[in-house]
Amino acid sequence: MPMDDDDIDPDDYVNIRTWLIQVIVWCMCTLLAKFFVFFFQLAYHKVIITWGLSVLEVFREHPKIELIVVMVIIPVILNSTMFWVQDAFLKGDKHLDARKIEQETRRRLERAERRDKMYNMGRGNAKVDAAEEHLSEFSEDEFGHVIIKKRINR
Repeated sequence: MPMDDDDIDPDDYVNIRTWLIQVIVWCMCTLLAKFFVFFFQLAYHKVIITWGLSVLEVFREHPKIELIVVMVIIPVILNSTMFWVQDAFLKGDKHLDARKIEQETRRRLERAERRDKMYNMGRGNAKVDAAEEHLSEFSEDEFGHVIIKKRINR
């Protein structure tokens, strides 16, 4: 996500309730997927074994490559696919749109506050008003800056 300001971290605005709901839904999705895989394997175990043996026939003379394919490559592909589907299901379009609107609103408010602080320095500041009372002679230049001519010693 592109950031306009370096001092704004999107992780500062994580809604814990939304995150917790997503984690619970993700756990339920994962559990449901595992049950689906278990019952699918239970129902079609003979077909799966026959198909697996025919696919791995290519590696019959290379047991180390077969081990890498079975233990690394296939699980990475299947787990990545499962994660991708679950992530897309959990996020949804409504979630993304609502989060973008919420973050953009916060950024605009923070920018407006910073802009007000930066451009209104000294205006309405009680300390500046109190400091002017301690000056015996002062004047303002054409830009509105206070020029101190003489200060009262107390």
